[in-house]
Amino acid sequence: MFGWSAQEALGQSLDLIIPERMRKAHWDGFDQAVARGGVKPGRAAMMTRSLHKAKESIYVEMSFSMVSDATGALIGSLAVAREATVRFTEEKALRKQLAELTAQK
Repeated sequence: MFGWSAQEALGQSLDLIIPERMRKAHWDGFDQAVARGGVKPGRAAMMTRSLHKAKESIYVEMSFSMVSDATGALIGSLAVAREATVRFTEEKALRKQLAELTAQK
């Protein structure tokens, strides 16, 4: 989905797929989740921009969770991303069309 092979991506920073202008906000949010011991309750998947190896901006629907061991100690994090560029573009066009139709009333 991001264009990188496993061999290219293993051991690299996640910044590989985070657009530069979004990195500070991403890492601030990650640090807050670690400090809380998890994500905010009820947090659903969110649509965000990501970076493809070809330096193209793509949209992904991202879910994130912290992983704890049996004692409750934080041992890692888990993210699931689904490519959503086409869906995002289609929904954006529909929102624009709806706004135009509503404004005509």
